[in-house]
Amino acid sequence: RIGMIGSTGLAAPVVERALAAFHHRRPGVEIAIRDTGSRHMAGLVRDGEMDVAFVGLHPGQLPADLAHRVLADEPLVLAVPPGYPGTGLADLAARSAFVEMRAESGLRHQVDAVFARAGLTRRIAFELATSEAVVRFVAHGFGPAVVPRSAVDARPGDVGTLDLADPDARHPIVLVHRSPAPAAPSARAFLALLAEFEARAEGRAGVTAGVTAGVTAPRS
Repeated sequence: RIGMIGSTGLAAPVVERALAAFHHRRPGVEIAIRDTGSRHMAGLVRDGEMDVAFVGLHPGQLPADLAHRVLADEPLVLAVPPGYPGTGLADLAARSAFVEMRAESGLRHQVDAVFARAGLTRRIAFELATSEAVVRFVAHGFGPAVVPRSAVDARPGDVGTLDLADPDARHPIVLVHRSPAPAAPSARAFLALLAEFEARAEGRAGVTAGVTAGVTAPRS
């Protein structure tokens, strides 16, 4: 029993590959995935109704008795339709309604916090299920949005991007489970496999960085 937010952003390749490998290695184990919102899923894990969950909450926003591991953490940015007027968060909030994630999502929790720290309110035109859908609606001209940078990087040229001045405007992907480990043996096996795929991904990134660092410019 796995809880997973609709958009796992930078963590998606590792999470999805680990799930696929687990399914092939253990075909007799039924995988049930649900998305009921980050805060709700964290509560289900705490109550033992879910084995593990991938949520969009910072560690300090989680129940203190849950074990957690941050898989990805990236900045939030303003996504705007091409040619859209507006120079920043306050200007856009005064001009137009925003395209948002649904209220129970972890990303919405982080976006609400961005506006609260800025002392701003905004109107909400749409509430959608994934950050990819939010960016699509921005591209169609329905309004601006605050989304993870990877969501706009996936659609180059479709939307404009403005950086936020708030250094705390970030979106994490965090794995949570009961401490010290899930009760179900299959869930513990999945966590071990996920850690294996994380190590592989980090190894590939290290090799790429090493190759890049080893390239020297030709002498003139």
